[in-house]
Amino acid sequence: MEPKIKSGKTQNLKILLKKFKDIASIDKDGCLVYTSFEFFIIEWIFLSMIEFGSDLNVASKRSILSSSIKKVIEDNNFDENYFIEQVISFAGEHNRIEEKEYILLTAISVSKLPFRVIKLGESIIQIHGRQYPALFKKSRETVLKKNSFKKEKISLTKLTVKVKAKDYRDAYSKAFDCLEIFRAFLCLFLNPSFELRFAQREAKPLNKILRGEVATLHTLDGQMANEKFFYFLRDYKDPEIVILDNRQQDFLRKTLKRCFKQFNNCRPKLQTTLSKALVSYVDAFDETSMHAAFIKTWRAIEVLTKTDQNDILIKRCLSLYNKDGKDIERLMLEAIRIFRNEYIHEGNVDQDPSLACYHLQGIIYNLVVRYNLHLSGFFNSIDDSVIFLDNMQLDKSLLVNRKRIIDKALKSKK
Repeated sequence: MEPKIKSGKTQNLKILLKKFKDIASIDKDGCLVYTSFEFFIIEWIFLSMIEFGSDLNVASKRSILSSSIKKVIEDNNFDENYFIEQVISFAGEHNRIEEKEYILLTAISVSKLPFRVIKLGESIIQIHGRQYPALFKKSRETVLKKNSFKKEKISLTKLTVKVKAKDYRDAYSKAFDCLEIFRAFLCLFLNPSFELRFAQREAKPLNKILRGEVATLHTLDGQMANEKFFYFLRDYKDPEIVILDNRQQDFLRKTLKRCFKQFNNCRPKLQTTLSKALVSYVDAFDETSMHAAFIKTWRAIEVLTKTDQNDILIKRCLSLYNKDGKDIERLMLEAIRIFRNEYIHEGNVDQDPSLACYHLQGIIYNLVVRYNLHLSGFFNSIDDSVIFLDNMQLDKSLLVNRKRIIDKALKSKK
């Protein structure tokens, strides 16, 4: 899919392009220069407006945008259609680059996992235990030492994520998302369904499986893909290590093996949506602010139900409950909706959001594991998934009658 402007008819690009004309130019060395920090504001607006049509790192998007701006300035053509043509052209150049393999090195806060190699989508995760492969250790340790990071705890489980990408920045985004999807599945099964926290002086995230401090990206020969390009957690504190007993190990081996197989069996469009929701969920539960965690978790539910309309969202969540459980669940979701609206619109922070977060975690588990993965391969996209949920709300007699009418319409089409 080619790049395009989101909600194109409502966006006035002429205003932004005129701003670029006033503050940006090309110097004698052929570099793009600007005379005002307003450049960064306009760039930010453009990055929000443009749908680039493929899964790119924001740095790659910024590079495509910068090349496009440079071209319109060189040609002194600030027509909005010409600008869009340049974005399409430079995005095409980027997408024609031959893919290379990259390896992301990182760690998670669990002592041992019952599998060695996991395939998630197009990426491969390998569990290495307490040490990284020797091929990568020297270059990684050099980066840690050069940037004054403390030595990584031996008790963290080390893993690598192998991906293919056209650019090291895109490779990082793909590998990081794969890591977060993997961690989301672990957290869905290992996080408590509810937990009371009394008299804690220090705020802690709800997730049990947390990331290590630094993630580094490497080429296949073990060297850094770019010595200045690595990820680290600000305000990092050593997490508690989750130790799994034999029963938990056996349960995860069987359950996650099935989940990963079902996830890989999902059609690409649906898999993309599930990935976004899982990344949003695990990011939410990493927050130490429970209000921030709640808002992000609610966003994950919106992605899985494909709506920001609270009434529709609640109805779609309730579709998965039987008659006995639906009434109390409706009351709970209505209470969470009221809490959300009061927090967003009125600044009400009296209630503890953690209970709502844990409850929404259960909804995410239902929508992902018990519903979409259970029916993996059947839905083409999230649109199909929510159509199914909407029909599940109807009585059987209404569904039978609807089927009768649809069958008749199909015959008439012939």
